Amino acid sequence: MTHFLRVANAIEDRDPKIKVWVKQVREAAYDTTDALDMYMLRLRSRHHQSTRFPRHQIASEVKGIKSRIINTSERHQRYSDMHSKKEQGSSSTHSNIAWYHCRGDALLLEEADLVGIDKPKSHLIHLLVDEDPRLKVEELLKDMIRVLFEEVKQPLPRGVDSTDANNLKGIINAFLQQKSRVILTTRNVDLASFASEEYHGMIFLKIYGKCEGLPLAIVAISGLLSTKEKSADEWEMIYRSLGAELEGNDKLKSMKKILSLSYFDLPYYLKLCFLYLSIFPEDCLIDHWRLIRLWVAEGFVEVKEGMTKEEVAEGYLNELMNRSLVQVTRVRRDGRFKAYRIHDLWCEMIIVKSREQNIVTIASERGRAWLEKLRRLSIHHNFEDIQESICFTRLRSLLVFSAIDSVSILSKVASLGKGVSLLMVLDLRGAQLETFPHEIVELLNLTYLSLRATNVKMIPKAIGKLKKLETLDLKHTNVTELPDEILKLQHLRHLLLCRYNVNNQIYFPFHSTIGFKAPAGIGSLLYLQKLCAIEANRGSNSGIVVREVGKLAQLRRLAITMLQKEDGTMLCSSLEKLKNLRSLYVAATKEDEIIDLDSLSSPPQLLQRLYLKGCLEKIPHWIPSLHNLKRVTLRWSKLKDVDPLHSLQDLPNLLFLELHTVYEGDGLFFKAGGFQKLKELWLIRLVGLKWVRVGSSSMPLLERFILHDCKLMMELPFGVEHLTNLKELELCDMSGILIWRLKKDLQGGDY
Repeated sequence: MTHFLRVANAIEDRDPKIKVWVKQVREAAYDTTDALDMYMLRLRSRHHQSTRFPRHQIASEVKGIKSRIINTSERHQRYSDMHSKKEQGSSSTHSNIAWYHCRGDALLLEEADLVGIDKPKSHLIHLLVDEDPRLKVEELLKDMIRVLFEEVKQPLPRGVDSTDANNLKGIINAFLQQKSRVILTTRNVDLASFASEEYHGMIFLKIYGKCEGLPLAIVAISGLLSTKEKSADEWEMIYRSLGAELEGNDKLKSMKKILSLSYFDLPYYLKLCFLYLSIFPEDCLIDHWRLIRLWVAEGFVEVKEGMTKEEVAEGYLNELMNRSLVQVTRVRRDGRFKAYRIHDLWCEMIIVKSREQNIVTIASERGRAWLEKLRRLSIHHNFEDIQESICFTRLRSLLVFSAIDSVSILSKVASLGKGVSLLMVLDLRGAQLETFPHEIVELLNLTYLSLRATNVKMIPKAIGKLKKLETLDLKHTNVTELPDEILKLQHLRHLLLCRYNVNNQIYFPFHSTIGFKAPAGIGSLLYLQKLCAIEANRGSNSGIVVREVGKLAQLRRLAITMLQKEDGTMLCSSLEKLKNLRSLYVAATKEDEIIDLDSLSSPPQLLQRLYLKGCLEKIPHWIPSLHNLKRVTLRWSKLKDVDPLHSLQDLPNLLFLELHTVYEGDGLFFKAGGFQKLKELWLIRLVGLKWVRVGSSSMPLLERFILHDCKLMMELPFGVEHLTNLKELELCDMSGILIWRLKKDLQGGDY
């Protein structure tokens, strides 16, 4: 059935009957998966000593599903036989004509605004180059010019009838450049008068904001407004119900079809991932790793040889970005993407389509009847939005996006559905939780659990019952220790448990990152990819976890706090075994504790991010060999006679460098030719620093230069004028003399 759905997904929108058929098969596939998972859960349950009853029930359910599939197939076959001739004779012709008319509207758009047109574009270029007789391009262009100039009552340019296609295009482009400056026009005087009033104008701007500058959307929605009653209530209702309007209003059908071209062109696996984005509230910034982990937990990601599921999922996300279906909103300092959003109109469309396919149900959609068997429930606002007549026993995912009492939500959903034992994803990020909900430990099918940013303080030993768990996100909670039972979670891939103790201070305190006490056998969790942040020395397990870390060969990200000098050699031994490591954070027990990593002879060559917090006797000798490093942060190194720049300046891919209380010398010289890709530089609390010099060809790509609390500096860095790409120079807590000189120079026009 899964293979069939992959194929049928590409054609289901061509015919309402096929759409109904595919929906029936999809529901049968859902029910089959639910029956099998329920059977496996009952086998694992201690309350069933015999497997006779589960086997009898699963056999009965599968028999019923099989009968449904046969009936569905027979009905579809009768329909196909009845309409085959009609489909062969006229279907393709009429649909193609309709699509050609709709695609003609795309001439109003810039090429950069179009998505999903690469193949049609290549085909059209091929036809034009080969001078296909069906496409008389020059005649079309001449007709267009005549219409345009007649509209503004101007004479045609000379030579239009004898010039070639390129010149004709130039004439059209020049005309539009001069004439297309009006944002909104209408021949309806009443509409223009109504929209010009201040309050009504505000409503129109809200509706216009949904279009996000997409010309076709603006035209279509403006046409829709012209057919409506000229009242604020009517327009406000349109704004609130735009998703329904997309489905039912003829004025918007053209826009919907054109926007849908990109969606229809997606392969099956990307359609599922794209529709899943409807689970996030409108205007919600979608965190990169949250989305990746959710896709994996939901089972959307295919297994590919030589790649982790997370790497495959990142490929999916890149495909959606390349098609302009997802927009990047935040970028990390090392160039990685941090957060995304989707176009508001796409958001409306995928909510509708996701609801049709029972992929996501949104609790805040008031007045809309829910499907009988919900698969995924997303609560955007209030708990009261949950409809009590719904059965939740087939629920696979529950995500809460409002800071409400999620314990009551979980209890109510469980009671309404007589249990939610099939639940795989539970995301209660930011909810008002003080204690760990006891219902969670009964969710034996759970693969993803997030209690991030709650006030939970303790994890019960019963967490060991969740043997299928792959992601445990306890970041920014008050949990400081995990029970030994966590070691029973042998499928765990992401263990995130740390919080930041900043307390609105300008500068991070030394103990700004608080980790957790890990069980002594943490090395048995062989599938771990992210481990943040464990304490190296605390209690009876002091030093043991440093050795255990070396067993976690799949680790991509590792954060260790509370490291003592004597543990440095053991940590180096462990790090040499972590060939897949991309990010390493190491913090000493206190400011004066030395971090000794000099015995590391074979560092992880894939390392991209390095954070060292604590005293260094020298810069580790292996750092210059890490050619993939993009970000280096050194804090409290307190180097005296060692220039930190010497070991860092030749790193070929370094984008971000922070030196915080790193160097006690009086000067730093950025030599010519160094830091060729550096974009951001932070120099913070270098207490002995008096001068900084920049060589003529150093840091050619630097965009941000931050100087904080270097009070002995009396003048700006010498040679700063060489930084021709510099966009921002930030000075904070610097000497009064430097600031006075800078103001004087600014008044004199020297800078």
